[in-house]
Amino acid sequence: MVIAKTITGAQGMAFLMLLIMVHKLKKIDYIFTTNAGAGENFVFSLWKKPITPNGTTATALTLIDSYTITSQNNASYVFQSTVTPSASLGALTEHDVIIPSIKKEGTKVSSTKIYGDIELLIEYDPR
Repeated sequence: MVIAKTITGAQGMAFLMLLIMVHKLKKIDYIFTTNAGAGENFVFSLWKKPITPNGTTATALTLIDSYTITSQNNASYVFQSTVTPSASLGALTEHDVIIPSIKKEGTKVSSTKIYGDIELLIEYDPR
């Protein structure tokens, strides 16, 4: 089951929360393109946050992966990376939520756009 929800945070930064069965998550691929000019950079980060079903326990965000996108001043340039969740990244459990975020750094131009795809490879065994 995958549930997605877009949330607008401080300074208009958009977050997409992905509620999935992360204990079956095998790989996360992401690709981005941008029309950003020289000096406009982005940092894409993946975070995990444990949830407490039927509870209200406060939990902390933990960084899973971070990828810096340095503008190539070329809208056709494709940025790509893959992360495989493992113990070294902080093992994911069935009650973890994955939260991707994008932070703009360097020169800030309001008309700049960044497009991205996040692909989750989830293993499913119906037995």
